[in-house]
Amino acid sequence: MINPNLRLSSRSAFLVLTVGFLLGLPLGRAEEAADLRDETIRATRESLEQTIQDHGGSFEAWAESLAPFRQALQAADFRRARDGWSFRPADRNLLLLDHLDERPSGRCPFEAMVHLDRQLKARGIDLIVVPIPDKTAIYPDYVVGDAAPTDRIVSVAAMRLLLRLTEADVEVIDLYTPFHRHRHVDRNPAPLYYGQGDTHWRNLGMRLASERIAERLMRYPAVRDAQARGNLYKGQPFRREDGFKADDVLLVRTRDGADYGDDPRSPFLLTGDSYAFYNSHLRSHFTAQVALHAGLPLDLLFREGLWGNMPVELARRGQAGGYLGHRKAVIYTFIARSLTESAWPRVDLPEPRP
Repeated sequence: MINPNLRLSSRSAFLVLTVGFLLGLPLGRAEEAADLRDETIRATRESLEQTIQDHGGSFEAWAESLAPFRQALQAADFRRARDGWSFRPADRNLLLLDHLDERPSGRCPFEAMVHLDRQLKARGIDLIVVPIPDKTAIYPDYVVGDAAPTDRIVSVAAMRLLLRLTEADVEVIDLYTPFHRHRHVDRNPAPLYYGQGDTHWRNLGMRLASERIAERLMRYPAVRDAQARGNLYKGQPFRREDGFKADDVLLVRTRDGADYGDDPRSPFLLTGDSYAFYNSHLRSHFTAQVALHAGLPLDLLFREGLWGNMPVELARRGQAGGYLGHRKAVIYTFIARSLTESAWPRVDLPEPRP
């Protein structure tokens, strides 16, 4: 049974149900999971292409329309924004770029991600790339006021990278679109991020992201088997009351009331920075939120700071053997400013052991 807290988008639910029907394949077969992956990549690519059409028909036209916003962004005081909010000045760098294509080797995200994707594919492992939007990308009007475009969508370089990755058969999750929709289309006034001095996301932002990751994991037999047995987890409402970090949290508990725990035996490895570890002291961090909807535990590879170097850590762990052999998917999450602020080396993973 799918967790009642999970709200699959109508498009995703439609894909999960109809693609399997049209293919005539029984649920849980590896062939169906592969076809669903291909369909997901196609749908994501079409959505990104629609964003381009909505902003002038090309990335060049979109960037040109953002000239007044970018001029204001260069002069903005990120530490003293609207309503007492503060933002990271490093967010500016990504938002001023049209693309990331001309970065040197070792600092090119596209090159590094495709190299990692191909190596994982050779091992039968899917890579799912999930950039977490920077606070400024969702709230540019809090930094530059009326100089921000009406729809607040300003992430040209990040969206261009996501599109290039889908064209190279790398699976991505676009969080920019649902985050903007939550703020503007749904007219929900609650911020996705903390309102004052913290640039990390609120529990709500993490939950929006975890729902979309769980949607992707529904195609795997292990998740379907877990759902058929009955979800291991339930969400318990909790109010975090510690100053400006006060937030409504879903504590993740097992059905017998125990705290959630990551499992190194999980077929799903989520890699991440401090955003993935948020609420870890409550055992309700990123992997816990995904597990709440998927119905089985994940494993977490955590590293503080910017995260383009994740494949280095993945290779180091893999030296001992057994770290990747049982995985079905690596979910690569990172804060988007890492695209400009972090190194992005091409890392060769250790050869799988027989």
